[in-house]
Amino acid sequence: MNELTNQNLPVKKSVKWSLGKKVLLTLFTAVFIVVGAAGFSFANKMMHPRGGQLMMMLDKISNDLNLSADQKTQVQAIKDEIKQKMQSRKKDHQNGMSDFEEAFKQDKLDKETLKSIEQKHESDRQEMKEFMMDELVKFHDILTPDQRSQVVQKMEDMKKNHDGWKKKDKMENN
Repeated sequence: MNELTNQNLPVKKSVKWSLGKKVLLTLFTAVFIVVGAAGFSFANKMMHPRGGQLMMMLDKISNDLNLSADQKTQVQAIKDEIKQKMQSRKKDHQNGMSDFEEAFKQDKLDKETLKSIEQKHESDRQEMKEFMMDELVKFHDILTPDQRSQVVQKMEDMKKNHDGWKKKDKMENN
């Protein structure tokens, strides 16, 4: 009777993973996490809804500086340049992810291919960093010495508020 009962039960197919498949899955997971974390970090640093961290700073700070009409025009030109650059970089970022995805689909993935993709990403990141520094220099040059002092004070205030948020979050998580 025991044999009859066993024949009526559904048979579970066991999935046997070879060592190679386990290593590949582990490698894929690690690469996915690293690339995702790097992309997320970059996005958090640079992607403000209106054009990046510098744009956010310009918005927050320039509103309280009592800028002249000429200064406002110049600041708006900087904001427009940043926004345009961020929009043009969006396609490059998508292409970079496509390069990685395409390389990963291939039968063989080698270190040189990954290095090439990473070097392109680093080059793009460095270009953007240089661009943002140029824009910050332009903003600095527009301001009077008194306005620059006000900017420094605002940055100090933002830092204090940010540090306070970190401490509060840390206390809530413990």
